[in-house]
Amino acid sequence: ARRGTMDTREGNNDPSFPKYFKRTKPKDQRILRIFDRNGYFTAHGEDALFVARHTFKTTAVIKQWYAGPNEPRLPAVSMNKSMYETTLRKVLIEQMEGANKTIAQVFEGNGISWQMVKQASPGKLDDFEETLFQPSQEAVAEANEMPTVMAVYISVSDGQRTVGIAYCNQNTQTIGACEFIDDERFCTLESIVVQIGARECVFASQASDMFSSDARHVRDVFDRCFVMMNERGKMDFNSQSLETDLERLVSSGYIEHCREILERKTAC
Repeated sequence: ARRGTMDTREGNNDPSFPKYFKRTKPKDQRILRIFDRNGYFTAHGEDALFVARHTFKTTAVIKQWYAGPNEPRLPAVSMNKSMYETTLRKVLIEQMEGANKTIAQVFEGNGISWQMVKQASPGKLDDFEETLFQPSQEAVAEANEMPTVMAVYISVSDGQRTVGIAYCNQNTQTIGACEFIDDERFCTLESIVVQIGARECVFASQASDMFSSDARHVRDVFDRCFVMMNERGKMDFNSQSLETDLERLVSSGYIEHCREILERKTAC
């Protein structure tokens, strides 16, 4: 895939952490282990599946970390601070029906050297009281921020789906674009929607049966991600005057830095 300003956090190719993780698996299946990586957090294995299902509401956010030759890869989910706090609340306060995680542990370290620094259960929240009951700066900022808006266009050639995405973040005053090959369920699209935090999507609807089937799957993606979908005709995605329109939005002379994005025809 050719990407613009996106962080996919695929993990690294160092198998030392997956080996450590599997070697130190707790006997108590109620424990959810979270690893603090100085700026973001990760969960792995069955814990990653739990976070994907209960916090992100989609398994598309799961990445597979390299665990060594002939070893099964380790499922991993990355969280920012806001999603980390949401996960803790779900485990320690909400205690969702059917969820088997009721103890949270947080580790700090790197490589194969990690130390548990916090632990809590619903009846003993001391280590997480500030996190659970006081709104963080990130949460306050998120409540006040303008939503990210995105546009999606799909082209099909020889049965291969190319997805083009453009998005605008009004808070950071940034515009991003990417295009990539996706499967019929649009799993990569779902992962990117979650990452950029879009709340509304403008989607190019098509008339043919193939595109109609794809449109159904795309609607399912946005329904799962709680994104409002606004369907438009193909003519609304005309890119003939794109460069002129972009010059009105970016700083004078900055258009030359956008050439790579302008070459992504499906995204534009």
